Amino acid sequence: AIVVRDGRVYWSSNDAVTALDIGGAPTVLAAKQFFARGIAVDDAFVYWTNAGAGTVNKMPLRGGAITAIATGEASPMGVAIDDSCVYWTSSGVNDGNGVVKRAPR
Repeated sequence: AIVVRDGRVYWSSNDAVTALDIGGAPTVLAAKQFFARGIAVDDAFVYWTNAGAGTVNKMPLRGGAITAIATGEASPMGVAIDDSCVYWTSSGVNDGNGVVKRAPR
């Protein structure tokens, strides 16, 4: 997944969340991720899903401590934000259906 905000590109890949100032060199913000998938950015944080670990995470835009917003999720994939919540998709392994979940930011 990829998102652009304020002259910076953020993307998630199989094992990392990375940022790049347009015209600059990439910076790995979160390494050793296991199937990092969806990504979203607000004025202060980058949010992403980690399908392999079953987590939804956030960290400051320029790096720092990772905060888990949700754990124990069934393959979380997409992520979106609004003014108050983080939303993500989860495979719904227990009931056979996909679901959309939310939590406060």
